[in-house]
Formats: sequence, structure tokens, C-alpha cells
Amino acid sequence: MPDEPMVKCAACGFLTLRNDYTGELDEVDSTFRQSGDPPARRRPDPPGRLEQSTDAIFDKPYLLMPICFVRAWNLFEEFNLGPNPGYATLAPDLVWKVITKPRPCANSESKLGFVKWEQGFTPKEHREMLDRERLLKLQFDREDADRLWRERQEEREHKWRKEDEVSELKWRIVQVVVFGGMGAGVAILAAIIGKS
Repeated sequence: MPDEPMVKCAACGFLTLRNDYTGELDEVDSTFRQSGDPPARRRPDPPGRLEQSTDAIFDKPYLLMPICFVRAWNLFEEFNLGPNPGYATLAPDLVWKVITKPRPCANSESKLGFVKWEQGFTPKEHREMLDRERLLKLQFDREDADRLWRERQEEREHKWRKEDEVSELKWRIVQVVVFGGMGAGVAILAAIIGKS
């Protein structure tokens, strides 16, 4: 089996950070992918506030712990933080080392593998792209199998028709010989009876 290509989480569309405000897994931007430093986001206004505040507060709402959206790799374990890390703050250079480490992603537990990061797409949308690609491949494979089956059926039909034509020809030859022999026999019998 050929060696599997090595890929890096930093180039994968499934690399995420958990948003501490929403609890959701968000797309990781190019700055994080290049440096390991999470992006700053505008802090959301408190619930129940009728108007958006004009004094925007920007901070880093992300737990600095990269997560694989499809759980192909447990990146958390690679930081070796001990049994109770809590909300550990990791240095960006340590994060960068983990997300740029070459790894064979197709052999991971999730079997979803690597999907090239497309800026602006969420991890869920990357998953949907991968699912669409797999569905298209399955559809093309099914169509190819169907086409091959039809070709085999046509070959069998053609072969059967040829064999049927040969059988029909043989039967006609037998008929000609039999009826010709019978006609000749009748003619001979008629000639013998006509002479007597």
C-alpha cells in the first residue's frame, strides 16, 4: 500500500476554535492558521439590550484550543497539559506547532480525512462539500456500473441473436433437405405409379 500523503491541520477546513460566547465551533481565520494566535472579535451586547452599543469592545472570545471538527485527531491531547487543564491559555507558538504538524489524516478514526480550507466556509460547510463530492463519486460509480451492465447485456443479447440466427439457418437447411427429399421421393413415386 502506498504511503498516505501527510497533511497539516492548518490547511484543513475542519480546524476550528470554540467560541466562548456562543459555545459553537467557528471557522479559524488565516491569521490563526499562520501564527496560532486567535482572532479578536467584537464582544456581543448583553442579552435584552435594545440597541447595539457604540463602544465596541474587542477581545478574543475563543478558547485557545484548536479542535478538529470531525474528530480526526484529538489535538487537545497533543498539548500534554496534564489531567486538569481547565481553561488553559496556550502560547500561540505551541498551538502553531501542533496545527502545522504533518499527519496522515485518512488513517484517522473519523475516516473523513482532510478537506482543503476554503476561506469563508464554516467547518460544517466544508463537511457538506466533502459529502457532496462523495455523493457525486458514488453517483458516477453507480452510473459507470450501470453502463457496464447494459453493455454486457447488449453483448449477451447480440451473442444470443447470432446463435439464434445460426440455429434458424440450420433449421431451414434441415427443412430444405427434408422437404426437398420428400418432394424428390414423391416425384419418384409419382413417376413409378405413372408408368404402371
